[in-house]
Amino acid sequence: MSCVKILKDDGARHNAISRHDRSILVEAGAGSGKTALMAGRIAVMLAQGVAPRAIAAVTFTELAASELLARVRDFVADLAAGHIAPELAVGLPDGLSQAQRDNLIAATAAIDEITCSTIHGFCQHLIKPYPAEADIDPGAAVMDRNQADLAFIEIVDNWLRERLSGDHGGILAEMVLHSPGETVALMHKIAEALRRRRSLTAPAAMPLADHLGAFRQAADDLSAFMQSNGVSEPETEVYAERLSEMAVALPTLAEVAAPMRLPLKLVMCGIGKTLDEIIGSHLSASRAITPFELAPISYDARWAIVTNAAAKLGFEVDRDFLIRISQISDGFPYYVHLIAENLLWEIFDHQKTSKAASSDDFHKAISRAIERAESPLREAYNYAIQKTTNSVDYEEALWSVAESTHLERQIKDIYERSYMPIMDHRKPKGRKPLDIEKFRTRLYRLCDQAHGGIIVRKRNSWYAFKENVLRGYVRLVAERNGVALGADHF
Repeated sequence: MSCVKILKDDGARHNAISRHDRSILVEAGAGSGKTALMAGRIAVMLAQGVAPRAIAAVTFTELAASELLARVRDFVADLAAGHIAPELAVGLPDGLSQAQRDNLIAATAAIDEITCSTIHGFCQHLIKPYPAEADIDPGAAVMDRNQADLAFIEIVDNWLRERLSGDHGGILAEMVLHSPGETVALMHKIAEALRRRRSLTAPAAMPLADHLGAFRQAADDLSAFMQSNGVSEPETEVYAERLSEMAVALPTLAEVAAPMRLPLKLVMCGIGKTLDEIIGSHLSASRAITPFELAPISYDARWAIVTNAAAKLGFEVDRDFLIRISQISDGFPYYVHLIAENLLWEIFDHQKTSKAASSDDFHKAISRAIERAESPLREAYNYAIQKTTNSVDYEEALWSVAESTHLERQIKDIYERSYMPIMDHRKPKGRKPLDIEKFRTRLYRLCDQAHGGIIVRKRNSWYAFKENVLRGYVRLVAERNGVALGADHF
């Protein structure tokens, strides 16, 4: 004799599947069967004779939409054959009538007519037949994240070309003439910041009253001197006249608010062994700027970032995950915050059933951290490995360089202590590890601008990342691929 266990929410599940005369809100945790419930509701609607083209199912992601439609297709096929899946039994306690099965058989061939898409895909489906009324291109399509990033970069590049073409002048042109590569990179960084925060604005400029007064006084003194010395120097007279014009154009002292007379200390942060590496060589730099060396934050400090945030939310993060986050970050707080934020969001989604981070949470957090990392990091990595058919070789070479805590390493050390253990761990099918000469060739090419110059040769056979902050992103990607970098250096 079999015993059917009645669940507390069976009544609610029955209504969600079979009652179509009302709007229903379903709130449930991860893995509780929300997708099956929605697919079952659609299948029962089809059984009741609702045309597939009259049904719309809207989700947040393309993956969820495709999964939902596949589940609907499976349920309809089973129900048409007289089999009721366990997930639908509570909604169909009396089974299906022959008329309902006939409706399902008729709907089988038209399942693809169901509108099952993301929110933005559904909106596009609504307005696409009316391009003139919606003021959109008739050929417009929804972009995915990568397509949108590429389109945005192209728009910024086109804007820069337009601004720098013809007779356009101004500070941007001067900056490009002085340092083209850094200026273009800065413009892209500013554009990306504005893209992420549309309301972002620069703070109001604060004229420095003392400097303005000193400049005016100097311009007046030069003009008076030129008028009183009795010597005619046309070129100097022109300079004095122009400086006087500039002094007149500047704000007056009365226009400069008194509260602005504040002592100001400028703190510049950068990554490098010397001041020259950060701001470039200049003989007077050491007189104007005092450098302070900051060591990478300790493992305890890295853990504290995660554990303090988790404690505020009442969540738990296991010590093993704390160690891996610390090792992946390579001492950069940016990566600790990036991984921790996404890990805590994963726990938040299932906090009703568990407040502890799981292995699945950690791996999802790593993938999301890669997707949400700053675009220059993602672009530098992808540019380095996508220039050749041997992408995997170059990717494994990058992982090998980032594996140790040492910033600069000899090729023999990289090859023997990092590359070979990585290959031994991966055991790729159909590929043997590169010999050291081929591996050397891969590193040579990663130093080339054709690969973005992501790696640099410091000395003979010594290699390092051009930007050390990239090491953390490389470790993130390796972690997603099952390669734990830095694990032997704790």
